[in-house]
Amino acid sequence: MSIFHKACALKKHEETWEQVLCKQIGGAERLYQKRFKKRGQVSIADYLEWYVLYIPHEVYWWGGGVFLILLLVLSAWKGWKGLRWALTFLLIEYVALMMYFTVFFRRATGVHEWILMPLWSYKAIGQGVNVLMEEVAMNVAVFLPIGFLLGVIYKGCLWWKLLIPGICVSIVIELLQLALMRGVCETDDVLHNSLGCLMGVWIAKTVAFAAQK
Repeated sequence: MSIFHKACALKKHEETWEQVLCKQIGGAERLYQKRFKKRGQVSIADYLEWYVLYIPHEVYWWGGGVFLILLLVLSAWKGWKGLRWALTFLLIEYVALMMYFTVFFRRATGVHEWILMPLWSYKAIGQGVNVLMEEVAMNVAVFLPIGFLLGVIYKGCLWWKLLIPGICVSIVIELLQLALMRGVCETDDVLHNSLGCLMGVWIAKTVAFAAQK
């Protein structure tokens, strides 16, 4: 099987977030009863796995959102320094949530999967696999906030230096997906994530330049 056909097969069998959510939360209690209680003891890895499966993802969004609002209110008294602190926390929270959804929220497939051929997704799109267009757009869009926040927090930094943290985050996500068998490690994902980060930095720089006029 060629790399292209293997990649299309892997994408075809990937589940939506809704399907994974129903399966994982629905089976979390059975996992706890069947696996943890039977052994009589729970390891740290078992507890973390059960925790991720059982807690609805809304808890992370709302909990982080409420804390961020409080942080913004408190930091408003300190001017730009406080706002920069709040934006830094927002950046950390966003990266953590992205790690949660792209790696830890996924079910382990039991197989290490990777596609290292650059730009294979465009070849697939050209051959009619249009579902990949949505994935490409999503991979660009999810890194836009990272680039924008980096551009605002470190507004005096050169654009290519701001791109480095975004690339590193993308590479870490792909390597975790490969190591933990929770997705397909792709070169294309890193390229699209980097493009999204670059666009976010450009937007931040443009807004800052316009505000100075």
